Amino acid sequence: MAEESGDSRSVAQVKRAEADDEEKEQTAKKQKLSSSEDEKKRSHSPETSFPTTLEGFKYHFNADGHLRHIETDERFEFEVRKDDPKYNQKRYEALGEVITEYVYDLLETEVGLKRITVPEDASQDEAKGFIFATKSIFKETDKVLVLIHGDGVVRAGQWARRLIINDCLDSGTQLPFIKRAKQMGYELLVLNSNLNKAVAADGREELVRGSSTSKQHVIYVWDHFLAKSPVESVAFVAHSYGGVSTLNLALKREESFCRKVFFVAFTDSVHQMSFQNAPDSIRNWFYKNSVNWVKSDKPLDTRLSESNKDSPKLSAGTTKHEETSWKSFNSVFKSLSQRYEKKMLKWSTSKEREEL
Repeated sequence: MAEESGDSRSVAQVKRAEADDEEKEQTAKKQKLSSSEDEKKRSHSPETSFPTTLEGFKYHFNADGHLRHIETDERFEFEVRKDDPKYNQKRYEALGEVITEYVYDLLETEVGLKRITVPEDASQDEAKGFIFATKSIFKETDKVLVLIHGDGVVRAGQWARRLIINDCLDSGTQLPFIKRAKQMGYELLVLNSNLNKAVAADGREELVRGSSTSKQHVIYVWDHFLAKSPVESVAFVAHSYGGVSTLNLALKREESFCRKVFFVAFTDSVHQMSFQNAPDSIRNWFYKNSVNWVKSDKPLDTRLSESNKDSPKLSAGTTKHEETSWKSFNSVFKSLSQRYEKKMLKWSTSKEREEL
């Protein structure tokens, strides 16, 4: 099967991407947008026209969350035209787009999240993105969990499209994380950091204001939903390039980030402290308040490396990048619980001292 772009970046690729300044990044994106209409026309030619629903592809998700053929109950078959790899890849990508909408729907119907438009003050005519959040966020609890996927084709609610299609919804989506977090009393923010452009009212595809890059999206959500909120206990689960955006947030908003965030769970994050020019204060904070579960052939939670200049690295119990979030699921929430209890104990102790 062809590889999906962006689902498992190497450190070298990340460094090349980070080397471009914002101006060049914006220019490149605008150039791509200028040809979007021609691309759309080509994608709707008879040779590349695909269904827009799971049923149209003759697939469904069974009770166990596995994608199966409606008639044969077989797993997804990538190669439907043996001598046409381009067609097979386009079909796979089209199915992926359908699954994106399917997962969006599950976020609203199965776990009860609400869709929130970004930017908040968007006009009726401009391009808009969106995130998902629990309906009572900032109203009923003082703790929030933020989920950030990696780079590429994935969108809100997904860790890895490949796993959703070839394994199951549990391993490939963020649904288990959302359900567990809600059971533990957390409100949630599910980010959509790859939704950087959308169709405006005039039919043209444009960059989403405040979310034209993954890093900008994360900062926008922080500034508009977390920084000024009364919540004082925030945790992150960030996969792959989501770790780069999380570190960037800490660098750009150090005071509020370090004050509100009590734990960051990275899953095979590709962030680089030295490359992102993190000062000692940030390096020390992440050493004390984060863990990076990385791909490894060692048993789950085996300590792989530790430096007071970065997050401690533990084995995720898998050698596959896209599986690291699911394989480390229980360890992430065990650590999350322990770190929150530690924060509350520290707060309680300081409160008692104030009252003496």
